[in-house]
Amino acid sequence: MPARLSPTAQKLFRTVPNLGLAEAQNTDVRLFLEQCTRATIEEALTEFSARICYNSVKRIGSAPTFVEGILRSGHLSTLEHGSLLIKMPIQHLEERKWFREAVQTNRYFDMFGGNLAGNMRSWLEYVSNTKETLFSSMIMALLPSAFAAGTYLPPESLYEFVEQAPVNVPSFESGTPNVYLLGVNRGTLDYKLGKVDDRITREWGRFVFLIEGVSRSLTHQFVRHRGFSFSQESQRYVDFEKGQVGKTYPPFVFPEGLTDEQGNALFAAYRADVEQYENLRKLGLKKEDARFILPNAASTRLVASASVRELSHFLNIRCAKDAQWEIRRMAREMAKLAYMAAPFDQLEKVMAAHDIEL
Repeated sequence: MPARLSPTAQKLFRTVPNLGLAEAQNTDVRLFLEQCTRATIEEALTEFSARICYNSVKRIGSAPTFVEGILRSGHLSTLEHGSLLIKMPIQHLEERKWFREAVQTNRYFDMFGGNLAGNMRSWLEYVSNTKETLFSSMIMALLPSAFAAGTYLPPESLYEFVEQAPVNVPSFESGTPNVYLLGVNRGTLDYKLGKVDDRITREWGRFVFLIEGVSRSLTHQFVRHRGFSFSQESQRYVDFEKGQVGKTYPPFVFPEGLTDEQGNALFAAYRADVEQYENLRKLGLKKEDARFILPNAASTRLVASASVRELSHFLNIRCAKDAQWEIRRMAREMAKLAYMAAPFDQLEKVMAAHDIEL
């Protein structure tokens, strides 16, 4: 809840959910959208991405202390999908030059002109590690579980939530893959920040996707893009066979253009691996050990988020004609959803360069 406005109030740009998820066939993303009406989107993204890892999305919202427990355990990566862009009053920047120096040494922050941007993990760690109270009330409003987990600081800042245009884009549900835009922080798209002639002023926004029905082979490529944040379903905690129940995508990904003979041979090889997995489980091996023999073709799902800059870099590489076919197909659908939600100039260039049509 915003504090009273003042001439020194900080303007806050946050993630907004994709209302188009209400029309998706996938019940999990509809549950996420419902959770956004009961909690802040920052808390909803944290819980949803954690439950994707444990294959327990059906329980979202059922345990009030779930997010608090995640934070207490130190597993903070799920915080990285929410984001904040803050336009700082000039007097704060001048009075707190030490803050600027600290932010500039953190690679998870972006600083341009009088604007500061970062994911929720970077903001929470900065506030917690420095005992800085300038931003604590904003973090407290968006991530109350973090303060329940023991990082309370007295609120000091005044801030104003900037109204962003609603987002309503469809989902891509082919099964291999399914691509959903969970939310977007449109940042500088709807609200001009910084000076027009400021050379370091640049576009800033952040996108959050759920991707399903892709192979572990694809995700090995995907995680090389270190500017992204990832939360992937865990083979350590999720039994392979039991984890397929209720999924809207097949358990394996098959290469394109196979003959019937090739497809049958591959399927037999996949099933043989899974049968061995089940045998090892019956012999008492833990899931984290039995998973060693599962094929790269095993389907998975993950939450992935990135700034418009990082996303554009990824899309330019992976939408290219010489990219591997599976990740290229996924990337092209991500480009379409991102551009429909927030048509940044960088995304428009990607669409034109790779002949991507809506």
